Amino acid sequence: MAARADPTEMKMNVSDDAMKMTDVIAKDSNEFLTALCRRPSGMTEVRRDGKDNEAVIRVIRKEFEKCQPRMNQEALGAHMEAFTSACWMTCEAMHLQMLQDNHPENERASLDPDHWYEINLTNASLFCNLYLEDVPGLEQLVPGRLFTTRMPRKIEEDLNERAEFINKCKKNDLQVVLVLTEAF
Repeated sequence: MAARADPTEMKMNVSDDAMKMTDVIAKDSNEFLTALCRRPSGMTEVRRDGKDNEAVIRVIRKEFEKCQPRMNQEALGAHMEAFTSACWMTCEAMHLQMLQDNHPENERASLDPDHWYEINLTNASLFCNLYLEDVPGLEQLVPGRLFTTRMPRKIEEDLNERAEFINKCKKNDLQVVLVLTEAF
């Protein structure tokens, strides 16, 4: 996989138009909002259904509607340009994280044979078709975290291996271990 630009170092160009933002606001606030909501070119494409763009646009529109009555045109232009740039950069960072997460651990350059694979137990993952995030105050139905890994090797003889395993247990606040093995 080719190395991608770090989204924190990117400057999302939210106004491809040559006009100054305050000029656009003065002429037509709808035109200004349309320019803000235009997906910047060069972003990583992860979804083709446009739902990621729609989510970012909803956030931008909500901020615009909240700030427009309270700010003068110059302040609104500067605020919305910075806010919109941050929104699109966050979207890009999440896209890059999704691509990294979808790359299997055993196909990565630095394969750790003792890698702990986390199984996502969040409501959003387990019940993705039920939209449980819309239920106010709903706790996670399956609390905690679940990992799978290979059986630790030589932790009785090799003190270094033992220390690494214990450190991973402490780091991940491991409470319960369930050992599943095959008969040889």
